[in-house]
Amino acid sequence: MTKLLSLSFLFLLNIYSIFSQNTYPNGQVKVKGNKTNGERLEYYENSQTLRKENYVNGVLEGDCFYYHENGKIKEKVKYINGSPEG
Repeated sequence: MTKLLSLSFLFLLNIYSIFSQNTYPNGQVKVKGNKTNGERLEYYENSQTLRKENYVNGVLEGDCFYYHENGKIKEKVKYINGSPEG
């Protein structure tokens, strides 16, 4: 029984740790997606988008956008196989 309680506690602690790393103290999500495949969005604490990136097999690929905190585009960078084009 003690072992089961210990395992349950560790499981809940792990879930809390994952959740708390992905949100700001106000509950706003920091990141959606991952750096493996697909679109990854990162946000400022005020909920504006910070960056929008695309990953293919763990490497940046295609058009990626970086934003100011007011939501306006700061920079657009095209990546080819993880390297900025140009």
